[in-house]
Amino acid sequence: MSKELKEEEEELEERKKRDTPRDSDRREADKLKINEDEEDLEEMYQVYDEFGNPRDTDEEQRMVYGWASVVTEKGEPVVDRQGDVIKPDTLVSAVNKFMEHVRVGKEMHKGEQIGAVIHSMPITKEIGDSLGIQSDREGWIVAFKVYNDDVWAKVKSGELAAFSIGGRATKEDYNG
Repeated sequence: MSKELKEEEEELEERKKRDTPRDSDRREADKLKINEDEEDLEEMYQVYDEFGNPRDTDEEQRMVYGWASVVTEKGEPVVDRQGDVIKPDTLVSAVNKFMEHVRVGKEMHKGEQIGAVIHSMPITKEIGDSLGIQSDREGWIVAFKVYNDDVWAKVKSGELAAFSIGGRATKEDYNG
């Protein structure tokens, strides 16, 4: 673990001692660190940008359903808008930790919480096969509840028309 991560974790522990349960959840969402096979991912969940438009909305419950991330399409790796490729097993690991510890959503990766991931399902070939689900895609399907009125208006108008995940990772050359 790097010195920087250790210091951040110590700071987070000190805050937890002073915080209310709600404050603690918010801090955890802001500071979660995931260490996996030399990769340091900080997962955040947003209601904007990356790959895959939301497939459906539920007006009454203010829910948006769709692919938060698609990492393969018809067996081929997907290169995202930032030029990144995420391995399916890396995504599943990050999703599991995100759902266990965070679930918070922000608008365009910034500001306060505007909603939360309510339902989550990573889909890989192996997971799909084990459940009898066939898909040309591997990735992460979510249902996101929007709490913020302004953001909900942007979702309904189409201004926020897709989901995004953000994170940090150790970059490796991709020769695909």
